[in-house]
Amino acid sequence: MEIKKNPPNKALTVLGASVLGILLITGVGIGGFILGRSSLDKKICEPLQRAKQYILTGSVEPPPEIIEVDFSIFWDAWKNLKDYYIFPEDLDGQEMVYGAIKGMVAASTDAYTEFLTPEETELYNSLTEGKYEGIGATLDMINGYVTIESPFDGSPAQAAGLQSGDIILYVDGEDIYGQTIWEVISKIKGDKGTTVVLGIYRPSIDDEFDVSIVRDEIKQPAMTYEGVTDGIAYIRISRFTDKSSVAWNALWSQILVEVEKDNPSGIIFDIRSNSGGYLDSVLFALQDLIPDGALLMKVQGRNGQINRNYKVSRTGKFTDVPIVVLVDSYSASASEIFAGALLQNNRAYIIGQPTYGKGSVWMPITDFVDGSSMHITIEQWVLPNGQIIDRNNPINPNEIIEITKEQDDAGEDPQLDRAYEYLKNL
Repeated sequence: MEIKKNPPNKALTVLGASVLGILLITGVGIGGFILGRSSLDKKICEPLQRAKQYILTGSVEPPPEIIEVDFSIFWDAWKNLKDYYIFPEDLDGQEMVYGAIKGMVAASTDAYTEFLTPEETELYNSLTEGKYEGIGATLDMINGYVTIESPFDGSPAQAAGLQSGDIILYVDGEDIYGQTIWEVISKIKGDKGTTVVLGIYRPSIDDEFDVSIVRDEIKQPAMTYEGVTDGIAYIRISRFTDKSSVAWNALWSQILVEVEKDNPSGIIFDIRSNSGGYLDSVLFALQDLIPDGALLMKVQGRNGQINRNYKVSRTGKFTDVPIVVLVDSYSASASEIFAGALLQNNRAYIIGQPTYGKGSVWMPITDFVDGSSMHITIEQWVLPNGQIIDRNNPINPNEIIEITKEQDDAGEDPQLDRAYEYLKNL
């Protein structure tokens, strides 16, 4: 297969996300910490809002301190397009404004800073809550191609045989190369019972084929507790987000009550393919696992300045129970703080594969007048030993274990098996 080079659009990734970091999709990617609204929100939001209103109407003059370029060039280009373009009836002024803003944001060179139209914002919000109708998979954008990051367990995507690393070439016969992740999500997502046909290229076998998938309602809980086996508790954390950080924290506390009743001799936390979420939530969880007073992380702002230190400030429920954390190459952002803080405070043994390498905090700005929004990277987080997580500096497990295609096809999980073995032998 010929792979196109130099894609015309900047690769956008959410979760996280993704957006919110690696992009989750058809499930969402949340490849970044989500910072709650604060006084900093106002400082960033007001000038952006005024600038957007100025572009839309020309009637709101941005404050002088943010005008650093000659905006007349923009208006000259706008007028020339309107006056001379051969198909003027195809020009949509609002879409032109959105395109201009997206181009401006893309010039930041940060894949996690982005502008979302009202429709994309609505779609993002629905995906973040973990309940929607679609195929059930996280996606990433790599070299201009939307790629399957991980199908959800029990999802239509998994049932249809999609695998991590599969490249999506077509959606219902349409070539989607160069489209943004949100454009592709809107095409894949659809009503329960309807069918979408994806043209797939699988690099591992150098083959191209079509996959027909019947969409369904996707309910991916943020976290599940699967009980105790041989005295060892297993907790799967799919994401550090829910309808709100308060909702996620409440679910965590509820699950820990159940775990406490079972009195396990060890706990396995599975955060494989967890692309991140709320900063407040991952810090809330760590408070229950690391002794009081320990440093969890630091936050670094512009010019390398440390803005905040986060330490354990309460007595947790499981500060001395042995822990194993399972990670993979799609564990990102909040997941990396979770694994890294436990590892560097000598509270967990890490098994799996090196993580994604996403160490940024972004802030959502959601009060634009038309329902559009922005995600802006504002800080980086730093592990207790000073490590800044990026693609070249991920969390490296204590023990690296690969899962072969043959093992995956057979339903085997050598990483999880090793986690049970390690805890039983302590």
